[in-house]
Amino acid sequence: MPYIDVLKMNLEESQCCWFQNEYRLEDITSYDDSKTDHLDEFAEHVLNQGTQSLFVTLDAHGCVGYHREHGTTHKHFTKSIDVQEVIDTTGCGDSFAGGLAYGLVYHNSLKKAAEFANILGGLRTQGKTYEVFKNQKETEGIREKFYSE
Repeated sequence: MPYIDVLKMNLEESQCCWFQNEYRLEDITSYDDSKTDHLDEFAEHVLNQGTQSLFVTLDAHGCVGYHREHGTTHKHFTKSIDVQEVIDTTGCGDSFAGGLAYGLVYHNSLKKAAEFANILGGLRTQGKTYEVFKNQKETEGIREKFYSE
């Protein structure tokens, strides 16, 4: 993993990557989107392998990002944007990744990258066509509205 600068995954993928050596029958459950207690330890493992940043999408709750600065691990939660009605979630992860890349390339900011990622992932839920996406100015306006400091 030392060749991965940014690792993005969803919560279910992170749960599947973090196995125990032994399980009891009561440990085996279905997917639970509130089960995030493994993330801090998982992030430490990923960052120890040389990955620069880890982002985990938390479904409708937003995302959590981890990175190291001067040997200290930093965790940042970014809430999701408000959406009216979820019509289709197909492509949300890809849209999230596109927003993440945009924020990193054009703003060089992990915080803004997570915000743009959540915006594009949220917009993707609003329909089945590309018309759900906004132009750059409108997208920046959504970021200002939801994430103003």
